[in-house]
Amino acid sequence: MTQRELNECWLALSNKRAQLVYAGHGRVDLDIDFTTNSIDQTREHRKRNPSGYAFDHETKVLREVRSAIDRIGAGTFGICLECASDVGRQQLAAMPWATLCLACQEATNKPISRPVGTHDESLVHAS
Repeated sequence: MTQRELNECWLALSNKRAQLVYAGHGRVDLDIDFTTNSIDQTREHRKRNPSGYAFDHETKVLREVRSAIDRIGAGTFGICLECASDVGRQQLAAMPWATLCLACQEATNKPISRPVGTHDESLVHAS
């Protein structure tokens, strides 16, 4: 990855970090009822706080963005955390905080963190 590409990723990550930090300001404390059953607790929490999932997702993405910025400084940005191969320019262009190459992402069958409100185009056009 060239220095210019790293700089572009750093700028995109910094902008995303600022966006997520700004979005977190002004949130009210979430009202959580601690019941004995964690499933009931989660269900009740989502009913009373529909924005809670978005907040949890944004917090997770913010952690991933900060980690990606740290990897740029450490010289390990763009290297798959599983197999140490290149993550791939297209994947990093779409999601600069990506930590896995496409092959490892598919092997783990773990959904890629996406900004709230985005969707997979292949699902939209599937009919």
